[in-house]
Amino acid sequence: MYVLCGLARVSFTGLTLDRQPNNVWKPAVRIRSVNQAGIVAVESLVDFGTHTPKNQLRIVDAPTALGYIFSVAIPPANPTWLNYYLPLAALYCRCLYLAFIRDRVSDTDLTIVEAVADLPIMSCVMYNGPNQNIRYVYGSTPAKITGGIPSKLVERTNAASMLDRFRRQNVLEPALLLANPNSRVPLYSPRRINDLATKLWSQLKDTAEFDSDVDPLRTTAQNLQTAVINIYEMLPQYQPGTLQALPLNKVFGHAVWKEALMVDLRTIVRDRFLNAAAYNRNNLGQAVVAAWRGVIKTYIAPHIYTKLDTAFALQIVDPASQAAVDQTVGQALGNLWQGFSASFLNELDNLHQQQINKPDHTPFGRCAETYCVIGMQ
Repeated sequence: MYVLCGLARVSFTGLTLDRQPNNVWKPAVRIRSVNQAGIVAVESLVDFGTHTPKNQLRIVDAPTALGYIFSVAIPPANPTWLNYYLPLAALYCRCLYLAFIRDRVSDTDLTIVEAVADLPIMSCVMYNGPNQNIRYVYGSTPAKITGGIPSKLVERTNAASMLDRFRRQNVLEPALLLANPNSRVPLYSPRRINDLATKLWSQLKDTAEFDSDVDPLRTTAQNLQTAVINIYEMLPQYQPGTLQALPLNKVFGHAVWKEALMVDLRTIVRDRFLNAAAYNRNNLGQAVVAAWRGVIKTYIAPHIYTKLDTAFALQIVDPASQAAVDQTVGQALGNLWQGFSASFLNELDNLHQQQINKPDHTPFGRCAETYCVIGMQ
């Protein structure tokens, strides 16, 4: 089986519009739905394939419907990539462009320009190789509804959320279960896990958003900064007043420490969100506890530098002084995890609850290959 992908953004002109009751032209609705908010899907159930019983594809978006029309055309004898699949793919891309391109007013000079952001991003085709029963499927990513006004953004979010749920629950998961009864699509994609970890990072960075019980952490961090500076300034190369600590909000925003934090936060979020049924905050795994301790250590461990150093990296070569610092920070870390872990876990639980109350919005099944894979089964 061969998989070929190509961009749908090719240079053709055209426009599909619907006239509204107030005589205003508006781009045609991209996703079939009971209303244009795109909340409820209205599917088309179509047969596909030559075997009995036939595959049935549940189609809800216009680019996929167009791909289905291209997929049931009668091909020539012995079709190849060059003499059939490629030309048809180019025609498919052209039709997608013509169907979904629209005009918009330029933000700079108020001229009319083409709004390419509404186009499907990618189209593709999957087909059997030589000496096999001829079978091929064209697919596409869904089209979008763009626009800066709030109503358009809400419409787009609702439509994308509806399409994501429909494709995952009614297209992707049944197909995977047919191939492997033990297969499961994670509720949250890797990209979504990273987004949630970033959200948690943002709340930690802005302590005003964090649980008020965490205020003692700031006090502990400030006390540690003073203690560590006192240890370092006992060294002959550092005179009193030559060292200072990086502010906590700068630590969380600094690229080096942010990346280390994100590694720990992704571990924490994956455990909470992907294993929600088995999650027990009173019996966390060692890896999760280690990740939380890493977060707290980054929060409270002083990042000391000289007032002339812009790299924020103080190199201490004296083992005795470094050992004293490590012991001071280690003692504080153990006490803080025991005393304030509930505050961090509460914040994580609040983040999880926020996602439960929000519309589902995950990209599984949104790719161009989704219907192609299922049609080729």
